[in-house]
This record gives sequence, structure tokens and C-alpha cells, in this order.
Amino acid sequence: MSARIYPLSAPERAKHLATHIVKLQYTDLIGLTGASTAATAVAAVLFAAKAGTRVEYLGHRLVTPFANGADAAFNTNTSKVGDGTDDDRFGLSQELNLNGTYVPVGPVSAPATTQPYLYGADTNVLATIGSMTGKKISDLTQGEVHYLFRLTNLKKVSDSVPG
Repeated sequence: MSARIYPLSAPERAKHLATHIVKLQYTDLIGLTGASTAATAVAAVLFAAKAGTRVEYLGHRLVTPFANGADAAFNTNTSKVGDGTDDDRFGLSQELNLNGTYVPVGPVSAPATTQPYLYGADTNVLATIGSMTGKKISDLTQGEVHYLFRLTNLKKVSDSVPG
């Protein structure tokens, strides 16, 4: 299984800053490279940004904090959002773990110089989920986060102009 991206309806777009929502669950992480190695981060593809995609905003909602129900000492899972060139282009490290100091909902802090960002080539947007010393991502038993993006494809906008 992998992250799923959904476009928001026109009323939802008007109400929120976002145009799309990406749902990422702990089960999406378990089979990724590095998930069975302690203290190793995994990179989950959130969506494929086509050339001309402009990312203008990132928010999040931690639906279910990440945790291993049998291990209260598993107390940190950080999340960064970016791409293969800059892993925190859209979101600096923030806590997702139930036993850590997590933020349930809100905008994601990002470097001021990286938003908005326009992709000149097709690129995967990634969430890098970290683990801690002695703990493996594959040991998680719960967790779901929703990333809310404002996306515009400038190529599509330009191509739609007559004439």
C-alpha cells in the first residue's frame, strides 16, 4: 500500500488553504527500504509532481499519532516533507509519535526560501519519517497523518488559455 492523494472539492478549496490531501498510514511505511533497521528513516512517496507543478502550502492533521502499542519507550517519529533534492523543502522536522510532543493539526513550518516552489521536471514529493535509536519503523502498530497541499499546475493553466 502507499500514500493516497485526493483533490479537494471546490467548497473545501474555498474553505481551506489546500487543494489536495494526501493520506499516509503506518502500514504504508512498513515495507519501505530501511523500515526494518533501527534508527533509520524511510521515504514514502506522497505524490508525483509533474513538471510545472507549483507547491504553495503544506499543512497537516495527525489523525492517529504513530506508536507501537506494546512499547511505550518508542517515543519519537519525525516527519519532513520535500523531495530527493531537499528532504525538508516543504516541511521541517516535526513529531508524529504518541509518546512525543506532537502537534495534532496546523501549518507545517518550512524554510522561508523554499515555498512556493515550482518543479521544472517530474519529481516525487516525499515524506521522510524518522525513527529513534533501537527502534524500527516496521514495529509501529498505529499512525495516520494527512498532509494538505495547495498545488497548481502552471503548465495546465497556460495550456488552457485559448489562442
